Amino acid sequence: MNFSQLHERVRIEVLRRIDNGSLNATLLAHQIDCSPAHISNFLRRRRRLSIEALDKVLLAQSLSITDLYPEGRYPQSPGGRPAAALAFDSVPLIDPLIAASSIHISSGSIIDVVKVPSQVLGSLRDKCSAERRRWDRFVAVQIWEEEAALMEPLLPRNAIVLIDRHYNSTFAYLPGRPTIYAVRIANRLRFRLVALLDRHLVMRTRNPEYVPELLALTNERTSADIIVGRVFRTIVDR
Repeated sequence: MNFSQLHERVRIEVLRRIDNGSLNATLLAHQIDCSPAHISNFLRRRRRLSIEALDKVLLAQSLSITDLYPEGRYPQSPGGRPAAALAFDSVPLIDPLIAASSIHISSGSIIDVVKVPSQVLGSLRDKCSAERRRWDRFVAVQIWEEEAALMEPLLPRNAIVLIDRHYNSTFAYLPGRPTIYAVRIANRLRFRLVALLDRHLVMRTRNPEYVPELLALTNERTSADIIVGRVFRTIVDR
């Protein structure tokens, strides 16, 4: 392996993560402190990254040489079998209001990044319109205490909530199990159990004293406009 081959493998892996929705050029530019245009040119083979920038990409994306060359030799496990390296993708931690309304996540709006195993993001199903697919897919937010109180124990207090914005269908992700949605109500991001009833969305919580909200749907305001995405993971200790 030479440096040119390594550079190309990094480019291919970054493109893979962008294709599966776990990364975008803006987020990567934020992570390695360069411009999104520079990343775009790198992905299109118009410019090369410096060795220092490549190091930053590997660090930011938790990549190792074995991740870039999966056909190569892995460290041996105690049982004598190759132990596959665990790859991670980065999900931007942003303000809940930005998560509710911004199609693309700008570098300046990223508070932090949350590391999630690549196999988790790669296994998620989507269900949304072609228009919604233009949105950056995965985001993370810090849940407000009042929202956690309404949804405990499904959503713990002080949790980081990861949202798949490419799943805003009212069909339950797993039949028979509650699907928690991030929804936009009165310009705030809230977390609810959602059901479709005639031309209304019914919003419920886990608090028995909470009166369910009933939102009328119109041609101008559909369920896809209200549902921001599906909560697919919560993290308490980061």
